[in-house]
Amino acid sequence: MSISSTDSDVVAERTVQDLYSLKVSPIASDSDVVRTAPSPVCCHNEAHRKFSIKGTKFQIVNCTKCNLGFLWPQPTIDEIHSFYPKDYYGDGGSKFSSIIEPLVRMIGARSAWFVARSIRRSGRVLDVGCGRGITLRALAEAGYETHGFEVSKHALRGIDSRVQVIVANSLKKRQLTRSTTLMVS
Repeated sequence: MSISSTDSDVVAERTVQDLYSLKVSPIASDSDVVRTAPSPVCCHNEAHRKFSIKGTKFQIVNCTKCNLGFLWPQPTIDEIHSFYPKDYYGDGGSKFSSIIEPLVRMIGARSAWFVARSIRRSGRVLDVGCGRGITLRALAEAGYETHGFEVSKHALRGIDSRVQVIVANSLKKRQLTRSTTLMVS
């Protein structure tokens, strides 16, 4: 594994239990349109409010043009760090019980299969928000050159040694080439 850390990690105050206890509630009306940052899919900047997250300022909204769902307002890097405390990722690359973890890896392998269908054999893949690198591991096993981008170094405990990872607060410093397939997970 190759890890490059370009920004300091922020210590999160929440625990995993705190994250899972946040109540997400549907917003009754679809008619409430808010102005947002441009959608990364279609660049449109209006969205319908779909869900509120109790105890936070955040909502989940859907773009009125492409229907992409995303968190609004966009969180700061410190807020993103607070969403994923150190214990969120588990130990040594395994997060779930011995029954669930193989299923998670199977889903990662299936995601890798879908990605692999769209790119040339032995191509380069960058997974933005790679977390524990489950999908990248499956792509590496299939012969792809795998790169990950993650904001938390804690996610990388136990990541496959074939995955090259950059830990940073911004993707702006990452040099992409036309031969890199970008995947957001």
